[in-house]
Amino acid sequence: MLHADARGVEASTDDRGTAARRVGPPADSRRIRDREAVVLDADRVVRLALSTSRTLRPEFILGFHSLCIVKPLYDADWYMGSLQDDGSVDCWAAYGDLHEALRGL
Repeated sequence: MLHADARGVEASTDDRGTAARRVGPPADSRRIRDREAVVLDADRVVRLALSTSRTLRPEFILGFHSLCIVKPLYDADWYMGSLQDDGSVDCWAAYGDLHEALRGL
């Protein structure tokens, strides 16, 4: 189970109740098979992959290894994308709500 404190530091426990802390960048994965999520700093460039000029202003970003779900300010949709090496996010799918976006992982 994942827990995050007010500073965004994450700690988790496995099925046996053993505590673990996540340190360093997330591992790369094509499809997420665990429940680990990290709230990422929203102060980063978020682009729509099909448009090199259109950017989103994120309200918050959930990181799942190399995939992200972005909730922009002033937009009801949720966007899925990939976290790039420079810290930016390239979004390539839109979902009507958070539940749909999480199922898309």
